[in-house]
Amino acid sequence: MEGTIEKRFDVPVEFRWYEVIVEHDPTSRSHKIFVDSQMIRDHQEAISDAILDDFSIGAREGPRKNMELDIERNRQNVYEYKLKVDGVPLEDYIREHSKRYKAFEVSIGTGARSKLIFDKESQIQDSDGEKNGAFYFRGRLIGTPKPEFDGCDVVWNLIDGNFSFQLRGVVDSRGVQTFKLFVNGVEVEPFQKNNDLNDHKNLRRTSLSKLEVFHQKGEGEHSCNNIALGEGNQRKNLKVTIDTDDDGEYMFILSIDGLPLGDYITEYKNRYTTWTVEKLGSKSKLTLDEEKDVFYFKRQEIPTKKTQPSFEECVWEGKFKEEYKFRVVKTLRGMGQFATTLFVNGAENRLKFIPRKG
Repeated sequence: MEGTIEKRFDVPVEFRWYEVIVEHDPTSRSHKIFVDSQMIRDHQEAISDAILDDFSIGAREGPRKNMELDIERNRQNVYEYKLKVDGVPLEDYIREHSKRYKAFEVSIGTGARSKLIFDKESQIQDSDGEKNGAFYFRGRLIGTPKPEFDGCDVVWNLIDGNFSFQLRGVVDSRGVQTFKLFVNGVEVEPFQKNNDLNDHKNLRRTSLSKLEVFHQKGEGEHSCNNIALGEGNQRKNLKVTIDTDDDGEYMFILSIDGLPLGDYITEYKNRYTTWTVEKLGSKSKLTLDEEKDVFYFKRQEIPTKKTQPSFEECVWEGKFKEEYKFRVVKTLRGMGQFATTLFVNGAENRLKFIPRKG
């Protein structure tokens, strides 16, 4: 088996569902674990094909759940992925969870989706001190309406913004109750979890220009993983996730090699300083790599000389052809802070490049 196997599965903790992604490379025996796009594990070079890892999720909703991931290769040379929650196999855990919580996926426009969760056994009391169940939408409590009766059906009605919800507890001839949700008068399907851990065909690979993008099949595709940036030993893996917040607004979440973009840029700025150099309306970037003491201009490394006139000052000088002469002066200021100034052809350049994070 070649390449990285990526498995996504959904895990509920009370009224919230978490997306957990496992990236497993059988060749290097390494694996990474992401929870809601944040990398929480990065293990390299396991001593055998069998991998056992544990982690926890669910801090926001009360007691944390202990997760146990087991990766093994069976006799058919196929990897099997087993997940336990508090010692219970995932499917059994979800089956028990669904006895109390009912989840539906609601379209909130322009392809975005959010979950409506009904907690049948909620301990939240309404204005009359009664417990009739609680509804959560976009991750927040939206109401505890009193149930009404329509024949043998139990009906809950509530409104949140532009959404009118009606949940019907329908009792069949055998006395079994099932739940149907109507949003603005239209029936919607229950939330379909993505937990077929051993189906290696649930990912497809698409060529997009020079980028290799891995993403999930089906409607509402909201993430692209392993987008290669750079070449050789400078290559970085970009992951883009598109989600919605509690107000239905889009969120674009980027991470580089598992680090959130903001943290990655902070680390980057500790080593590199970049300016925008403008000449006759044309803009190019000059970058100083303080670890290697070299300039990069127009994607080329250029000859650079470093001097240190005093303990409090460092100077880097270089030139690009005969058009540009660069001089960077780094000076120690008060409180241990440094100030870095660029001079281009003898004139100070104040156009320091500031990366955008969103």
